[in-house]
This record gives sequence, C-alpha cells and structure tokens, in this order.
Amino acid sequence: MIRTLRTLSSFFIFTLMISSGSLADDGVSVGSEIKAIEARLKRFQPPLPIKKIEETEVDGYYSVYLPDGSILYVDRNAEHFFFGELFLVQGSTFFNATQRAMSDERRQLLEGLDDSEMLVFSPAAENIKATITVFTDIDCGYCRKLHQEVPALNDMGVAVRYLAYPRAGIGSLSYDKAVSAWCAEDPNDALTRAKAGEEIKPAICANPVATHFALGDQFGVTGTPAVIFEDGRLQPGYLPADQMVQRLGIN
Repeated sequence: MIRTLRTLSSFFIFTLMISSGSLADDGVSVGSEIKAIEARLKRFQPPLPIKKIEETEVDGYYSVYLPDGSILYVDRNAEHFFFGELFLVQGSTFFNATQRAMSDERRQLLEGLDDSEMLVFSPAAENIKATITVFTDIDCGYCRKLHQEVPALNDMGVAVRYLAYPRAGIGSLSYDKAVSAWCAEDPNDALTRAKAGEEIKPAICANPVATHFALGDQFGVTGTPAVIFEDGRLQPGYLPADQMVQRLGIN
C-alpha cells in the first residue's frame, strides 16, 4: 500500500491557501487529536503502520511518519489525507517542509549507528571534513563506480561509511557476498576486491548485513548507492568525488 501511494504526484500546499478555520473543537488538545487520528488510521485495511504523528506548520494538519521513511499528511479529523511533498511559503520564497522533516528523521537514525558495524574508509581523524554514510550493493555497477572514488574522497577529507544493502534481498547471492566481506579477516580489503569483480572467500559470522538491509527501508532507500549526508539529506545514485564534495559544501 505504501509503495503504491508513494507513486502519487506531489501536492503543493501553501500556507496562504489554508483557512484558519477548524472543524474540530478548539478545546481539544493536540495530544487528543493525535490519538484520535492514530485510532482512525489504524482501522484501515490493511492496517497502516505508524511510527509517530506530529503537528505540521499548517494549522489543522498532521504528519504521519511511516516505517519506510515516508510521510502521510492528514487533517485533524482524519477525513482527508495525501502522500506527497508539502511546500510552505516563507517570505518571498518557499521551502520543502517534507524533505526537511525526512532529513531530520534520517539524521536521528544516523546518530544511532555504530561505526564498528560498518566498513569505514577514512582519512586521518584530524583531516576529516565530512562523513557520508552509503548503502551499498556489491553487485551494483554504480556502487562499484562510487567505490573507485573513495581514495579521492578520502584525499579531500571525506570519510565513507558503508552499510550493506543487497538489493536482491536476504539470502541472495549479493547478500552472501556482503556477509563474506563483513566476515573477512580484512573486511575493507574484501569489499574492495569484491567490488572489483574478484571472488572473495566465503565466510560466515555474526554480522550486521540483515540489520543494515532493514535499516535501508527506514532511511527511505529505494536503490543503490544511496548516500546519506550528516545533516540527513539523501543523495540517490552515483556522483564523482568532486561533485560529491560540492554537495557537501566543503573546500
């Protein structure tokens, strides 16, 4: 259901177009409205999975955060909702409130990650200017191309942290390769060789690959490579090192 709804066209809602009137009783608290919205949405068939519900900047509308990283917007009576991007007017311009909220969610997820469970390619600590976190698939052509840029990224002060995201799923050949890389005696070297098309020695150990794959859904990953910046922005696809550094805003 979620992935079907995500294909809908984006909606543009400007604060100037929203009436200040409300169909709800002014005495009803935000907490009560959130509980009522959650109860109503959970009656959907199939049930709609809900991570959390928050107020938006638009009076009378709430953001419903879903486990796959997407956001559903619903009115306070839970009678109208839409998937898409919410744009708000700010002075003589406007900004994408949806992307800002999703970036905030991804940034919080980043804070919970453990470097010891990722494969990290990094310059010396004193030379790090930025860190990117990359969901990668060993068999993905553009992931391999991005990996060739890692030495240049390191030279420019960018640390690269890898999370495994075998697109074919758990138990696939790509999954097995990721497990073998993470379980190798030298995981970084094994990953580099595997991405160069070499066969690496099969290995099995306690590993985070399945956890990483599940995390990808929470980050809103739909393809690889998926690059997450420290501020939570998601950069889908390959970029050469010089363009990546530009996007990061570092010298």
